[in-house]
Amino acid sequence: MGLLSGLPLAPLRGVGWVLEQVVREANRQYADPAPIHRETPTWNWSASRCAPCSPRSKALSKESRKES
Repeated sequence: MGLLSGLPLAPLRGVGWVLEQVVREANRQYADPAPIHRETPTWNWSASRCAPCSPRSKALSKESRKES
């Protein structure tokens, strides 16, 4: 008798299990930093140093902040 009373709810339990698996996988992929590291280019900072990033411009901006 217990088997027959639980049988109509079996499809709902199956859907719940599938949804749980989908959410678990989505959370795993969301928290995984590997895809971000693969898609982010590696920068060679010494070769691509631009004027606003140079030590001299940083020193000048510090001096201008002191004066104001």
